[in-house]
This record gives sequence, C-alpha cells and structure tokens, in this order.
Amino acid sequence: MSRRSVIALGQAGVDFVGREPDTSLQNMHTFEKAGGGTPANTAVGLAKLGIPVIFIGKVGNDSFGHFLAETLKSNGVDVSQLIYDKTAKTTIGFESTLKNPELLIYGDPGPHILLKKKEINLSCFQNDTYLFLFGSMTLTHTPGREATFYAVDEALKKHIPVSFDPNLRISIWPSDREAKKTIRRALSKANIVKLSFDEYCFLSDYDNAEKMNDFRQTYNIDLLFVTSSKGCYYCSKKVFSFVKGFEVEVKDTTGAGDGFCTGFLYKILQLKAVQSQSLSNLSNEQLISIAKFANASGALTTTKLGVIPALPSLQEINSFLMKKSKK
Repeated sequence: MSRRSVIALGQAGVDFVGREPDTSLQNMHTFEKAGGGTPANTAVGLAKLGIPVIFIGKVGNDSFGHFLAETLKSNGVDVSQLIYDKTAKTTIGFESTLKNPELLIYGDPGPHILLKKKEINLSCFQNDTYLFLFGSMTLTHTPGREATFYAVDEALKKHIPVSFDPNLRISIWPSDREAKKTIRRALSKANIVKLSFDEYCFLSDYDNAEKMNDFRQTYNIDLLFVTSSKGCYYCSKKVFSFVKGFEVEVKDTTGAGDGFCTGFLYKILQLKAVQSQSLSNLSNEQLISIAKFANASGALTTTKLGVIPALPSLQEINSFLMKKSKK
C-alpha cells in the first residue's frame, strides 16, 4: 500500500465537549478540549487502524491551529499539506451533554472555507492512492467550495475512488436550498457515501429507508450507508439490508458517525474493494461484516468524551466484536 494511500480533505476544528452529564451549554461549567472536524477525525481514525493518511486543509495560525496540527501528527497523520491562515481564527465548537446535544460553532468564515484551488498540491494525487475522502464543511462558501470540487475532480481524473460524508450542519449554510443543491452535486461525484438518516431524508425528500436504492441510483453511488440510532442500512447495486447496532454506555455521541465512517472505510480498504467494480460486487456477507465492524467502531467512539481521543484501535474493535459474538 502506498504511503499516501488515503487523502482526507476538509475541516479541522477544536471541540469543547461538556463534562457534566445531561447539562445544557448555559449551565455547563467544565469542558474538555479535543480535535474535531469529520475529515480530520476520519483521518485520525484510519491512521489509528494502521492506514497511511495525508490531510489537506487550512487552520488558523493560532494556538488552536497548532494544537490541531500536533494532534493530527501525533496520531500518525501526514500534515505536510495543512496550511496556516493568517487572517482567520481556527473554528471552535461547544457541545452540551443533553440527550439532543446543543452545538455552537464559532469562526465565520472558518479557515477551511478560505482554502484555495492553487493551494491544493496535485502531486498528492497519485495513481496508487487508494481513496480520497471529504465532507461538506468546505462546500458552504467560496473559495473553499471551488477548491474542494477541484480536488474531487482531480481524484476522479486519477481514478481514485471518492468517499463523501457530509456531516451536514444546516445552520452554517446560506440557505437550505443551497445546501441541498451543493451537497447533491457532491453526491453525484462520490463512489461511497455515508449519511445519517436525517441527512438522507433531507437530501432525498424521502421519509423511509425503503427508497434508498432509488436515491443511490439517482446519484450513481456504488455503496451507500445510512446510519440511525438503531444500526445502519447499506445499499449497493446488488444488496439492500440493515444491521443492528450495539448497546454501550454512552458518554458523548459527537463522534459516532465519524467512528462509523472510519470503520467501514477501513474494512473496505482491507478487502481491497475500493475500486468501483469491486464495490458493486461486494457480497451480502461481506457487507454485513463491514457494517458490524463500522457499528462497533462508532459505538466505541461514544464511550469516551470528544472524538479524536475516543476513536478506537483495531485491537479494541476486534476485542469488542469478539465479546459481543459470545453473548
């Protein structure tokens, strides 16, 4: 496998996660600082599982930006393409511990939005690169939107499979309409897509999972995962099914989706199934194995505070699955 087998592009920010249980932001007194941002989280998750990853993005030239760079680097991610912006402060977010967590994001425009096409180093995109992954936070405004699609198109030009996890935050978009239009454009370029059930409903205009294959066909997606609180649906050209999730003692749900995304991408890479034809030919048995591993990774991520510190190791996931298989 190439030392640059996966490229992750997108937002990296700092999360302040409340430490007092079942408490609103208004009443929260203690927070824990952790690195965040879906592409950054997924990059670290894959690196923890032994996959070489390079991160492309932009943070502020401030204490938080340097904290993020060190966090990524210390977890094994190549940060040679991480840029420090002198004009914008690193994005920070505050999250409560309520059952339906409040999330306040500060940093407008965030430095990730200021990423420019000319700052994308195309030499990173090699024919032996296994995967390119991105999210939607860099798509909300220009020039980040143009830079992101420029990178996606370069990946496709080099026949590098593309994975997209929007992690939609509708409040940071100019309008619902623009969010839907832009993210649908991104969907049409992706081979692999992971959505939450709420994101699926918003983007598809459907309200049930039974229409997943119609949605997949509309955007010519090879492999689609839709997560819910009870487990995950998966859909390919040949298979549509559901795998139940795992019950754990939850401390923080922030990273559940990123942990899940890390898990299924790792398994797909392990199966050497990232090429479009191989993705379409995955058997139901293989997809069940992928979904179970991803569910385990997502579940374990919720048992600790924050995301990056909580992303599990391969040993933790395998031990968890082994224990569950004996019950």
